[in-house]
Amino acid sequence: MRPLGYWTEIRDEEDAGSMAAAILAAPRSFMGRTSISAAIDFAMAHFTKSKWQAGRRIIDISGDGTNNSGRAVTEARDQAISQGVTINGLAIINDKPNLGYSAHTQPPGGLPLYYRQNVIGGPNAFLLVVQDFNSFADAMAQKLAKEIDVARTAAFKQVSLLAGN
Repeated sequence: MRPLGYWTEIRDEEDAGSMAAAILAAPRSFMGRTSISAAIDFAMAHFTKSKWQAGRRIIDISGDGTNNSGRAVTEARDQAISQGVTINGLAIINDKPNLGYSAHTQPPGGLPLYYRQNVIGGPNAFLLVVQDFNSFADAMAQKLAKEIDVARTAAFKQVSLLAGN
């Protein structure tokens, strides 16, 4: 797994635009397997490399299939949650499963249920269901807005408690 970039501070619209351009220019990494557990483990290892302290640590997992490589995803998830990390998910519905891998993209009960039971967890964790790959960008924007709103609401509650409200 190779990151697009390491920790980057985004303070304004120009910073956001630069990061967006880098993301759009990056090639899609695909090796034929999906290791959600390796993605969680990779993110956990990189939290220690940040020069910034954060009030929340969130891992975002987006995908169109189940964990089919690496250790059990529930082990990685539970270990991350035990360290106070939240894992949010974007389950992408893929109605064109790979031949021989239909259980990967269409597991029993559906991919959203798989993500709810095996992937997401931690404080204020949530799952968004993306109906197709073309809807991914809008869903990602919605997810980021929701994460920011959760942080804003938590900060407001903390200020209210400090003020005695």
